Amino acid sequence: IRALTALFTASLLALTLEWRRRQSGRLLATGGFAFGLAVGHHASLGFLAPILIAVLALADPTLLRRPSRWLAPLGALAASGLVLLYLPARSLMGAPFDPAPIRSVPAFLDHVLARGFGGDMLYFRSAPDLWARLGIWVEILGLQFGWAVLGAMVAAAAVLFLRRRKVALLLLGTVLINGLLAITYRAPQTVEYMMPTYVALAMVLGCGWGILLRGRPAAPLIIGATAALAVCTGWNGLAGYPSFRLLSNDDRTRASAEALLHQAPPDAIILANWHRATPLWYLQHVEGMRPDVDVQYVHPEGDLPNDQVWLRRIAEAITERPVLVTNRFHAFDHSSYRFVPLADAWLVREEPLTEPPEAIYTQETPFGNAITLLGYRIGSAEARPGDTIEVRVYWRIEAPLGRDYSAFAQLLGPTGVGK
Repeated sequence: IRALTALFTASLLALTLEWRRRQSGRLLATGGFAFGLAVGHHASLGFLAPILIAVLALADPTLLRRPSRWLAPLGALAASGLVLLYLPARSLMGAPFDPAPIRSVPAFLDHVLARGFGGDMLYFRSAPDLWARLGIWVEILGLQFGWAVLGAMVAAAAVLFLRRRKVALLLLGTVLINGLLAITYRAPQTVEYMMPTYVALAMVLGCGWGILLRGRPAAPLIIGATAALAVCTGWNGLAGYPSFRLLSNDDRTRASAEALLHQAPPDAIILANWHRATPLWYLQHVEGMRPDVDVQYVHPEGDLPNDQVWLRRIAEAITERPVLVTNRFHAFDHSSYRFVPLADAWLVREEPLTEPPEAIYTQETPFGNAITLLGYRIGSAEARPGDTIEVRVYWRIEAPLGRDYSAFAQLLGPTGVGK
């Protein structure tokens, strides 16, 4: 999703910049087609339309006054939408990766217009939220580029604003529009939704630095600054290399999905978010693992809070088959259900638990008159520096609790000394 979003962003910006150099009808039609594909791929790119149109109109003020020149780009835009007809056609064929079937005009419009995500748009809009999210935005940019390169981008933006204001309007306008969408959107993938920002800032750096090099290519200061910029860019990449290498060998997603399918009860339903559903589907449809299990994607439903969507889906399924959930919300704690850990998910139960699970280390210890420790299960008996140890503790509540309690686990070395 994200790499193609970056490609479409770069294409739209490049086509718009080229339009400033030569206003050809074919170029405008190509831009319309590219914009249609971009919006069809990810609806958020549609919000770039105002800045793109503004730059086109500034480059050629007669464009808006001559509707006949709109026919070709609008026709190309409409033609690009034919790609979306693949969705209902494939859905009617019974595609396995079809969590929300698209077999009617309303379902088609819901999917194409991303109506299920409507409640996420402009979710963070209070002053304290915006201030906090702005800090996250700056921190992400520093993480992506490094502070030295980011400083060079700011300098390049200043040069671009002084020498090429229309180019600055296009690129910095893209940064502002996408930044506003990213920081106000209710989703944990802010770093991914900022992909158009990364593309625009890279172009800001290239254009601004290009102006400096063309102006005084032999100046020692410019040459030294360019060399320093190249070193900082390379250093930022090298700094991230250990993480890239670690991630390239990371099989935790597969291991988690396999464990969940192996341990799921017969004929169970697994309610999952998108990130957990897709590897489960892969193991089922490609490798034939646990075809009796029904993996269902719990998709957003507009303004309805996600926790309420999950509770409704649980209620719809639990009377017929065992239900597991991959996500847990605070609202679950106030429901009538019990959630028993199973692999990296939870088995939902309607009846209360009366016995601890098997294969735990039993150590029944009372804590006052209200809480009794029943035992625990430890993921690994050995640990090395940097390892993660999973500990599950089992309690029994003997009486109503008058306040909140917290607990901690301490790691002891072979000699019994705490770590």
